[in-house]
Amino acid sequence: MKYLPRLRMRLKLPPLGLVLQLFAIILLPLTILLVAITFGSISVHQKAMRTLVGERDERTVYSAANDLNSQLENRINELTSISMIISANLSQPISSTFSGIGFVTQDFDAGVVVLDSQGKPTTRLGDQLIWDLWATVPSEWQAIYQMLVDQTGKISIKSGKDNSQLFGLISEKMANGDLIAGSFSIVYYAGWS
Repeated sequence: MKYLPRLRMRLKLPPLGLVLQLFAIILLPLTILLVAITFGSISVHQKAMRTLVGERDERTVYSAANDLNSQLENRINELTSISMIISANLSQPISSTFSGIGFVTQDFDAGVVVLDSQGKPTTRLGDQLIWDLWATVPSEWQAIYQMLVDQTGKISIKSGKDNSQLFGLISEKMANGDLIAGSFSIVYYAGWS
């Protein structure tokens, strides 16, 4: 028991000011530095991820646009080929020429028609329903025919009767002055947003 008071004297804590000084000089700056590094790293990482996602989305859009462009050019080339085949065989009835080139018109799911100089369909191949629906309203049909005449070799967009579906229209002038036009459905996918 005699040694207990001496032991108490030796276990003296440093003054409270020294602990605060050590905390303020060493621990607090290190803690602030670690927090700054952590949040800075998170910010740099998020910015890099946004940039990567933006670049990926940009590449996806360019890829989809190139694919769409090639499909549209393919349809224009197909209609030009059909026009050339029919123009080369004008001595034969167009309907017999059409029957021999049906495989070329597969991309025109809404049909292909030959229109005379007054805009009346003379020969049809494929689905005729959409052409018949457009022709039921004479004023609307004249607008469609004029659009086809004015924009040969270019894609035009027209909606169906109930505006629920869009159709692409392409037209070409033939050697005899008639107009050949093809129509294909444009499908909107809800996942493309």
